[in-house]
Amino acid sequence: MKKKYTFATLLLILFFFFSTTINSQIRFTKVDPVTDVITIHNYGSTSVDISNYQICRRRVYKTLNLLTINSGSLTLQAGSDVVLSSTALDATSSDLGLYLDSNFTSPSSMLDYLQWGTGGFSGRESVAVAKGIWTSGTFLGSTGPYFYNGNGTQNGMSFWSNTVLGIKDIAFGNQTYIYPNPTKNSINIKNGSNQKIIRTELFDILGKQIILNRNLVNSISLSKLSSGIYYIRLTGNLGAVSYKKIIKN
Repeated sequence: MKKKYTFATLLLILFFFFSTTINSQIRFTKVDPVTDVITIHNYGSTSVDISNYQICRRRVYKTLNLLTINSGSLTLQAGSDVVLSSTALDATSSDLGLYLDSNFTSPSSMLDYLQWGTGGFSGRESVAVAKGIWTSGTFLGSTGPYFYNGNGTQNGMSFWSNTVLGIKDIAFGNQTYIYPNPTKNSINIKNGSNQKIIRTELFDILGKQIILNRNLVNSISLSKLSSGIYYIRLTGNLGAVSYKKIIKN
């Protein structure tokens, strides 16, 4: 016998599906326990108000609107970051979870998770394991900051690193090109994919954002920057992310 659903039930199912899809694309992209700063990125295509979202570190909780906003907004636009401080992170050993609400034991409420150090604390690893976004007993080593190198849907320790070195093309399928590289003055951007680039960011080797363009650009001037290694992040209109390493002579 086929199960029949009322119109109201179908609306509720659709609402839950789309709400879950949007919320699942809000996640950490940088966590620095030493300077007590975190970056949250919206990989979705719709703006999301995350002011009442919560962080949980070693079972201590705080609503995002109680943190200090260093840059960005808690009304997080598609493809945008918000940088927050005053999180009271432990630089030696801790975990950090991002939650949709205060149901801290619920896997459906947890949006993102990572942990570092050697353990020995009471955290929310079991919730992350139950959700399928972390492997039990795994910890990021060394010291932060920690950078997320995935495409927004990928989870686990293998997509986190304490360096931006080695970041590779994730979701554009190696169809974005930066030239000349190395360069002295400027770089050109060529996009051979079927996605439109809606955000271009340049970071230094420590992960600090130094250039941000929210419109399509074909070139970026580096003439005022010191010689060294930089990283460019290109975000597509369908959520794809591409990272490139740049050498400025």
